[in-house]
Amino acid sequence: MTIAEYRKRLKSAESKEKHFLGLRNAWRAIVKRRGTALAEAIKRSRRDETKPHLVGRNQVRGGTAQQRLLFAMEKAHEGFRHYYSEGGSWVKGYALTNVPRGAYRSDCSWWYTMLRYACNLQGPSLEGGYTGTILIEGKRCSREHAEKTAGIAVVFGSGTAFHVAMSTGKGPTVYQHGVPEVDTGTFDQFGPSTEVRFRSFPDKPR
Repeated sequence: MTIAEYRKRLKSAESKEKHFLGLRNAWRAIVKRRGTALAEAIKRSRRDETKPHLVGRNQVRGGTAQQRLLFAMEKAHEGFRHYYSEGGSWVKGYALTNVPRGAYRSDCSWWYTMLRYACNLQGPSLEGGYTGTILIEGKRCSREHAEKTAGIAVVFGSGTAFHVAMSTGKGPTVYQHGVPEVDTGTFDQFGPSTEVRFRSFPDKPR
């Protein structure tokens, strides 16, 4: 091999090595960018888990109990189908979307109970309770507490009462299922002559 041929081969080898190093560095940069993007995506996902979010159509997870309850009320208000029934069998679930029409109960006490159930929180009996059940099983609390706490049962009427709504924690306002849709109201919506009582349940998992 002549000196000229040796130099030519050496130059070719150096060129190939340079090309290889360029490809390697480019690939390393791609891997690093993808790793960073994946790490950021995982962080975002974990951050989202700390906020209320839907799991399926009728479960709410993430965030604090108060945040979940308010999120669930708002979702039910947005998407509840037009159906109301004080008769029919008691069925679990469906608090955010309403039960199938016909054979199932869908009224104020069912909705209050099932909304807490959807948020995986303790609440009234799941075996067919009514406003009287909520009054008996819940803990008495003040109007002031209900005004700043989401999820309090706001019970209207004397005796076993005739209606229950859920406090929003934003002053004397409620969400309720007293008509076919889920609508809004206030602690004083039935006038000064109507007795209003407040009941709380533990913001702990069922």
